[in-house]
Amino acid sequence: MANNKNNNIIAKKLQDVNYCLAELAQRGLSIVGIEIRDRKPVITIDSYHKEPGGLKGGFLTRISEHGRHWETYATEVQGCQVEWRISA
Repeated sequence: MANNKNNNIIAKKLQDVNYCLAELAQRGLSIVGIEIRDRKPVITIDSYHKEPGGLKGGFLTRISEHGRHWETYATEVQGCQVEWRISA
């Protein structure tokens, strides 16, 4: 019985991902990663803008990598967390 419950949870997450991908494609955004784990699915998009395709996200983190500074933003779209990174 537990397997059926897990399968239903995974099926719902996959459905959310499909709807999210369709919306992001309509916005002309490029998907670079999809992660489905314990929490809501995380979809990473490629962007150099703070509001890609009209998405408005909250600031998550700022990191430094090889002398460059990056900021990560995220928002929810169709039950998925959508994240993107821009140069700070």
